[in-house]
Amino acid sequence: MEPARFFAACGTVLLALSAGCVMPDQEGIAALDRYQRSLAQRGPQQRVGREGLDSLRPSPGTTGPALVIRKDAETGKSQVSLTLDEAIVRALTNNLDIRAVGFTPSISREDMEKAAAEFDYIVFGGFNYGKADRRTVAVKQTTLDPNNPPDLFTNSQALTRSYQAGMKNKTITGATWSLAYTMTDTWDNSAYEAVHRRFEPVLALEVTQPLLRDAWPGFNLAQLDLARVNHKISMAAFRQKVETVAADVIDAYWSLVQARREVKIQQELLKYTLATLERVRARSELDATAVQIKQIEAAAESRRATLIRAEKTILDAQDRLARLLSDAEINLTSDLEIVPTTELVTAPVKLDVADKLLTALRHNPALEQARLAVESADIFVRVAWNQTLPRLDLTANTSLQGMNRTANSAQENLETGDYASYGFGLTAEYPIGNRAADAELQRQKLNRLKLVTETQLAADLVTQDVKERIRQAESSLRETQAQRAALNAAWAQLKALEDTERIRGQLSPEFLQVKLSAQEAVANSARAELEAIVQYNMALADLDRATGTTLEVNRFKVALVVATEGGFWPQPDKSSGPPARTTSTSGASAGPGR
Repeated sequence: MEPARFFAACGTVLLALSAGCVMPDQEGIAALDRYQRSLAQRGPQQRVGREGLDSLRPSPGTTGPALVIRKDAETGKSQVSLTLDEAIVRALTNNLDIRAVGFTPSISREDMEKAAAEFDYIVFGGFNYGKADRRTVAVKQTTLDPNNPPDLFTNSQALTRSYQAGMKNKTITGATWSLAYTMTDTWDNSAYEAVHRRFEPVLALEVTQPLLRDAWPGFNLAQLDLARVNHKISMAAFRQKVETVAADVIDAYWSLVQARREVKIQQELLKYTLATLERVRARSELDATAVQIKQIEAAAESRRATLIRAEKTILDAQDRLARLLSDAEINLTSDLEIVPTTELVTAPVKLDVADKLLTALRHNPALEQARLAVESADIFVRVAWNQTLPRLDLTANTSLQGMNRTANSAQENLETGDYASYGFGLTAEYPIGNRAADAELQRQKLNRLKLVTETQLAADLVTQDVKERIRQAESSLRETQAQRAALNAAWAQLKALEDTERIRGQLSPEFLQVKLSAQEAVANSARAELEAIVQYNMALADLDRATGTTLEVNRFKVALVVATEGGFWPQPDKSSGPPARTTSTSGASAGPGR
């Protein structure tokens, strides 16, 4: 056999078995993937210090344009204006909930690398040295002396040095192969050895290929396939957390808007009540009684107490938003009053139920995770089925050998290819009954059916959620119109009472009670209208979350640039108009004093 043919045959076999190194999926082109990688590379949020309140304060950093902080002329508090878009982007860049979940996909990505590494090439080598002092039978004596019998045994020594280098690999078919080159240098002074020193090179290829159990790519790539699916699941969970945080920021932002406007409504109501009290006190010498004055004073103090509770609600809403932002300038330790500048949406938005349901089925991250769980179960079923097969393994080996007095001449012997050997065999085994493998297969099939059922349940829950959000948005919009009509009617009643008071000068306790009730009715109607508008906006945000489109609606691309490019904050394209669902006409009335 010619050496060139032998080595060509070996190379062809190895290439066919190995088919190259197995690599995990490369998913770095997706925007969400780049965003997640950037957050993971940043590591935990840096804090100013590790002790005291410093452990709560993020270190200064660029997460957007510098905030414009100003002093309120009336309260003296430091105020910062914040749009909804900016709040979302700052949260997506700094939020700790997102950062905590953001490490999971990177961990699962390393699991992919680990699973793929099972098919990496392995280079091995070694050196062995051995020395042997032996007692051996002597050569046959030519003369015999009866008086001096010969020693039939003699001493001998042997030295052996062996060098080995090679490569081995497991292939996606389940085959394991090794190609090794060994050079053995032997010196032996035994009388039986015609050549005391010899060199023996051997080039050997060994292959073991399973034919049934543990065989073929469907089984051997299962761990890598599972790692890939788990990575997709972790990315879906990451996207779900990002969308949840974005929806929570929207909810917290509108809650702060509502709290601030309710304070204004209550301030207007208290202002109106105090004005009524001053007018009644001015008539104390004419016809106002102490009972009437105390009646209005009681109403004023009750409304002042309500104002105190409303002001506390603002602080709670600010802290909720600040925790979500976790920004270097806006966080739980900053003493800033957040002033939302984005107007509530009051314009009707066309919502098609069928279109929203199809969108949710395609993009909802919870549904995506459920579908991926079924895909993972399919892999487990495939592996379990493979393990029910009998074991039938093919083993084969071939080698080239040479030998001579010197290393060079021995190597030349090997390279001639004249001294080739080969062999092959089959081994088989099968457990009687095979109960363990059959039970595992049935278990995996049942688990898959369970996950399919859970996927169907998840789809039904998402459908219910989408339809509820659409109904909530539509009913809130209709309620806004009804509450605005109620506010106009309450306002007209109050104006009529004021006109009656001015014309007739009525100050009876009954009249004052009706007037105070009318003032309260105006404030309550304004609050109800505001509540309906806020619920409408929150329902739109919840609908985006349920359909899996929050990131597309709320400037995710800007957050991506900020997160991945060191804080560069691109300015929005003014030619494209304002971002969706963030600007509209003015919302609810400020209260009775509008």
